[in-house]
Amino acid sequence: MREPRDSKNKSRDYSLSHLKQWIILAVVILFLPLLLGLALIYGLAWFIQGAWLGLRVRLQWYPQGKRMLFVYSNSPNWKDYVEANLLPKIQPQAVILNWSDRSQWKWKRKPLEVQVFQHWSGIYGFYILKNKMRWDGHDFNPIAITFIPWWRRRVFRFWQPFKDFKHGKDRPLREIETQLFEVLKARAMRSVNFCESGGGNKNQLQ
Repeated sequence: MREPRDSKNKSRDYSLSHLKQWIILAVVILFLPLLLGLALIYGLAWFIQGAWLGLRVRLQWYPQGKRMLFVYSNSPNWKDYVEANLLPKIQPQAVILNWSDRSQWKWKRKPLEVQVFQHWSGIYGFYILKNKMRWDGHDFNPIAITFIPWWRRRVFRFWQPFKDFKHGKDRPLREIETQLFEVLKARAMRSVNFCESGGGNKNQLQ
């Protein structure tokens, strides 16, 4: 008795599907060390670049009393709040950028503040047309990046807290504000103690 044609076709399709799975698995195993190596190289390069940027912050910003980068925009979701409640408290210690004015940033020269923003915000850009850049990323505006001390950076992302605040939930915004202010306050206290102990000018504090 002959085996039904449909049964043979199903058996052949199953064999081909099984073969494809094994081929895919073999390819993954073959290229996995290469992918892991590339990931390791990328992670190491990212770490080295971050350390170099932190050192530049120490050399260029610290003498000016600046310990952080703050980026926001003219969005009605947070502009008035930021300028009334955040900037007056952080401005003496912050380098401030406005994302709405990014067309005026010196992208080609890439000053330190732009490099810091790009490195830790997670934003990336690509050209969709000649001389027209499209930006993409996650929760990169508003954002605060602190260097207190200079080798230890902390990133405070305000996008989600402001989104919650818009819907009547103010607790996340209060919490992230408190965390940021505590970091700045701790730095100020260390600076005062350093000066009182005869360590020198407060802007020399690491």
